Amino acid sequence: MNIHFDKILSAEQIQAYKPSYRIFHYALDALGRPKNEILHIAAGYKYDILPTNALGITNVWINRKREPLPTTITPDYEVFDLFGLKQLLQG
Repeated sequence: MNIHFDKILSAEQIQAYKPSYRIFHYALDALGRPKNEILHIAAGYKYDILPTNALGITNVWINRKREPLPTTITPDYEVFDLFGLKQLLQG
């Protein structure tokens, strides 16, 4: 499977660190793409799923430990490992 990355951004480069939403705003500006064309994949829900939900960015939570989520956080997609992510991305 070939994966193309439009940009690679680091928190150090942006000078913003989670849970700051600035890192997500910067990434949106740097990508120059509408939110509906962006997929954020994360292993942590507190600093990734919560802000991407708030900003309207589609997300996938890789829940390796099968942790229960607080009722206030709902990922767009949930998988339990990278194989599940591959299946999700391949449709």
